[in-house]
Amino acid sequence: MKMLFALLLICAAAFLLFTSSTLPELVASNFGVGGKANGFTAKDSYMALFLTYTIILPLFTASITLLLRYIPNQFISIPNSDYWLAPERKTAALKMLTPLNLQFAAVVCVFMCFIHWLIVQANAVQPQRLHESWLIAALLIFFGYINLWLISIWRRFRLPT
Repeated sequence: MKMLFALLLICAAAFLLFTSSTLPELVASNFGVGGKANGFTAKDSYMALFLTYTIILPLFTASITLLLRYIPNQFISIPNSDYWLAPERKTAALKMLTPLNLQFAAVVCVFMCFIHWLIVQANAVQPQRLHESWLIAALLIFFGYINLWLISIWRRFRLPT
């Protein structure tokens, strides 16, 4: 799963770099009601920001479980943490959390690629206009996924019966 995640990050970076070649030097990057552009960013700044959100943020998210080994239990928030973070179960609990974090990081990466694609499409027309219906659909799917992800964490970390 880690190799697939690494491949996803490489493909996402290539996608961002390849599709950004059509962007103007001043990118419409903020949009108001009706999808009308109301804020612009230099292309280099836009790319730095989107590479950070699309590659660095998911990479950090995926690596959180590695950091959790060194963080005191009181700063780790999982359901039934007293049980799951007991010394004899903490390693197993973090192993259960790792694929969930990788999955979440992958979804964030794909979501940000889609947002970038919407911005590229918005900058391809004059005047620049974002497809609001696609954005709303993407946000609904993303937030729906977050709810399912949270439910899966809650289920995975139930107390054994």
